[in-house]
Amino acid sequence: MTILLVSHDIEFCAKHATRCALLFDGAIVAEDAPRAFFAGSSFYTTAANRMARGLLPEAVTVEDLIAACGGAIPPEMEPKDWDGAPLDAVEAQARPKRPLWKRITAGLSLLGAVGLAISSLGNSSLSELVTAEGLGAGAPGMLGRYAGMLALLVLFAALTSSIALTESAVSTFEDELGWDRTRSTILIGCIMITLGSLSALGYGPLASVTVFGMQFLDFFDFLTNSVMMPIAAIATCLLVSRIVGVEKIEEEVTREGQPFRRKPVFNFMLRYLCPIFAAIILASSVANALGWIAM
Repeated sequence: MTILLVSHDIEFCAKHATRCALLFDGAIVAEDAPRAFFAGSSFYTTAANRMARGLLPEAVTVEDLIAACGGAIPPEMEPKDWDGAPLDAVEAQARPKRPLWKRITAGLSLLGAVGLAISSLGNSSLSELVTAEGLGAGAPGMLGRYAGMLALLVLFAALTSSIALTESAVSTFEDELGWDRTRSTILIGCIMITLGSLSALGYGPLASVTVFGMQFLDFFDFLTNSVMMPIAAIATCLLVSRIVGVEKIEEEVTREGQPFRRKPVFNFMLRYLCPIFAAIILASSVANALGWIAM
């Protein structure tokens, strides 16, 4: 029996598949046995191969690294005997329960939505549902309930989004500086609270304080979009063109005999056109912020 599996889980494919192929633009651009497939790829490969490529170029799985280091590979867990229970019941037993705070948040969101729906049932005019005057006149107290529930939901959304956004920064401190997770989280939390407070108060009590004539939120937006993004674009172009090398890109594209028809265009844009335009965007944005030019 043949099983065809389509997946983005590289580690799973390297460990369990007997043949691997890469699809791009509606065609198979690479195909080989798992070890040769992932060991021969510079970009689309496993984490184990990326880490150990300089010493063990043929290692593509964690088990390969353990064996190469003389360690013992733990035996695979044997599947439990199926007791005849329906598949849905088995999945329900294996599925972990959601944390209590997530269930409370979902319940509050549901209650708020139901409450607003019930309050608006007596309003037939659309304007009574979308304008502050309509909400206040059509249902006394509805505007206050709507604003309170909206603020509560926005608070929960901000908290959950903040938790997700801190993960990459916390991991960077852990990996690059060797800090423990608690110390990294506290530092990132303090930075987020400081920047968030300045952004929130910039249009209120701190409205008179500006940076280059911009409120704090506008300045942070300018810094990230008009300064940091062009710098990141220039750095990416230099990294790929000067350090990785266009030849390495060509090797990856032409592997399996596929032609690199637009190599001159790619090379020209990566080496010259993109860095120049990114530098122009950076310079013009900074000059506009300093008042040297008007855009």
